[in-house]
Amino acid sequence: MLLRRSVPALSRAAASAAASSAVLSSVLHRTAHARQPIAEVPAAVDLVHQPMVCRGVATGSEAAPLYDTHIPLSPFQRAAVAIGASVGALANPARADLVAAVGETTGGMALERIRQQMRGCAEGRALLEERPRVTDATLEAAELCGRGTFGAAYAHFMRSRSFLPHERPPVRFIDDPELAYVATRLREVHDFWHALFALPTTVSGELALKVIEFSQTGLPMCLLASLGAPIRLSPARRSLLLSSIYPWVLGAGIRAVPLAGIFYERRFGDDLSDLRLEWRIAAAPPRFFEKTGVVAAPIAADSGSAGAGAGAVVGAGAGVGATAS
Repeated sequence: MLLRRSVPALSRAAASAAASSAVLSSVLHRTAHARQPIAEVPAAVDLVHQPMVCRGVATGSEAAPLYDTHIPLSPFQRAAVAIGASVGALANPARADLVAAVGETTGGMALERIRQQMRGCAEGRALLEERPRVTDATLEAAELCGRGTFGAAYAHFMRSRSFLPHERPPVRFIDDPELAYVATRLREVHDFWHALFALPTTVSGELALKVIEFSQTGLPMCLLASLGAPIRLSPARRSLLLSSIYPWVLGAGIRAVPLAGIFYERRFGDDLSDLRLEWRIAAAPPRFFEKTGVVAAPIAADSGSAGAGAGAVVGAGAGVGATAS
């Protein structure tokens, strides 16, 4: 009797797993066609303040998209993508599309809290109203800033690694256009935070930034990355990460002012040291990230947060892979 009852249950579970896999494959296939290369944007468009174009109202997988890159999902599809992408991202952290999908399908409550935080300050409200984008033109503007400025530090960080802002994948699975912009903003300021906290794009540096991002945003994807990815490190590097680097960056993230609502582009010309004092940001001690000869597999970028090709496990972006140690 027990066996007869178990067989249909196992069949249903297998069918559900197969359906979830099919949904994830279908959604990611559609994702490949949802991206719009930066080269296709007319030169006359102001890329620095290019808004997210909103459309109709979405209620399911067959609903009209809300913005250019939006892929509406039914509740079942959303759950399937969240589960399937989580498993896939842990198995292969270099898959930036899977990492980003996890952040977008699991971060709704955290993104809502960040939106309310942004609405509570003048700069945050300006961001939500103007919806500026971090683009290649933003990087070009930063390159014009003088030595010692925040803009110069950001430009050096990007150019020294051959990163470009447009390399990050777009937000696709969030059904609220304003929340989609919040997620996009978190993804795009990832490299600003790299420069401000002086964190390298090594595996350890990216995971350290994930801890800061979690302390600032509460996004589950950041926690998943910071706890799951260290298993790919050597025992010595993992011990340093967990015993020294993580406690330091957790404290640094908590001490800093709320960073999501800052209009960074308006502060490119300000002295980097002064901004760190104003925003209560401490630069990471270089000793944490000295080369040790440890070689680790690259992991994909995102933040909610989330940098362009920075190699973070997150949320948020398209990475070319983090360097060793």
